[in-house]
Amino acid sequence: MKRWQAVLLVVLLVLAAFGVGYGSLFGRVNAMEARVTELEREVTFQEIGLMLATATIEAQRGSFEPARRQASAFFTGLQQNIDRAPAEVTPELQSILAQRDAIITSLSRAESAAIDTLADAFVRYRLTWEAVHEEAEEPATPATPAAPAPAAETEPAGRG
Repeated sequence: MKRWQAVLLVVLLVLAAFGVGYGSLFGRVNAMEARVTELEREVTFQEIGLMLATATIEAQRGSFEPARRQASAFFTGLQQNIDRAPAEVTPELQSILAQRDAIITSLSRAESAAIDTLADAFVRYRLTWEAVHEEAEEPATPATPAAPAPAAETEPAGRG
């Protein structure tokens, strides 16, 4: 083998090694980017839910104006981010969002009915996100059920 062929072979091997390393890192970076995006979405919707929880607490305390401001912030945040929500929860979130005007008006009038309406919206919001988490935590394939335990042997009556 000539010297230039040996050098070319070494260069090609080094390039192939870098290519394999780059490909491996590229796949890991893409997976990490997807996870970061998922976590950012989760944090965003947790913060939005916290606004609704705060509005509910404020209304229960009789502080209707702070409750109105928090509810308004909740609905604004939900409206701005609803397109980032999983498709399976979007209809429920839109249903909650449809209550915006009624809730804000009720809070601005300091109506006690707003307390129950906010609490209901908060429970619906939480249950919606808990369902998303339960679906994400379920295994992709169903677990094989454990074999039933053998029946305990009992001594027949009259012995012993």
